Amino acid sequence: MKRIYYLFFFIFTLSAFQNLSGQNTKNASVKEVVDHYFKAIGGREKAAQIKTFYTISKGVFAEKEILLVKKRMLPYYHYSSMSLDGYLVSENIFDGKKGRIIQQDIEEDFDAAQTKRHRENRSIFPEFDYLKNAFYKGIEKVNGNKAHVLALENTKIYYDIETGLKVKGVSSKNKLGRSFEQELFFSKYTAVKGLKFPSRLRIVVGGKEMELQVQTLSLNNGVSAGDFR
Repeated sequence: MKRIYYLFFFIFTLSAFQNLSGQNTKNASVKEVVDHYFKAIGGREKAAQIKTFYTISKGVFAEKEILLVKKRMLPYYHYSSMSLDGYLVSENIFDGKKGRIIQQDIEEDFDAAQTKRHRENRSIFPEFDYLKNAFYKGIEKVNGNKAHVLALENTKIYYDIETGLKVKGVSSKNKLGRSFEQELFFSKYTAVKGLKFPSRLRIVVGGKEMELQVQTLSLNNGVSAGDFR
């Protein structure tokens, strides 16, 4: 059960979460960081044309295969599921009006706060929303490299100063009376339809670590409203 307990935090972490020439030694604005990010991944205009997102990732946890499926469709449709050796551990579905979470055959409807949060998350690229609701925190190091830090609520997002790419996300969670800091590292960016996405995800929660490798990534294809019922 303890392994499954930590597995829940891994999926919560995944369902939660760029040229700045001469800015290595001074603060930046949220807009500068976001502009650099979009330039690094292939352009704001291309990103704005993405209406659906579908990805399948695989990894290993406690010597068992993990399969993570995520689907998004604008404006705020969301689906994610995680399986452990073929057994469905968790499923999160939002159809634009209401949502539900299924964990080990126990189903719960979204409460008002969860519904509000999902309706506010209107972008496949959260950076579009960060322009409105994030603020600049300064510069920190990630894996020895300087990164600009944006923050909102209980989350911080790190963008490499040199490349502009998103390299890390950190969120603070409180579950069952315990506080956890969850870290998600992004690496090995690959291009799909002219846009770069991280194909390797490393998750660190409560001293546990898991790495996921993206197997399939589809844009504007393979997703319909029926997937969110």
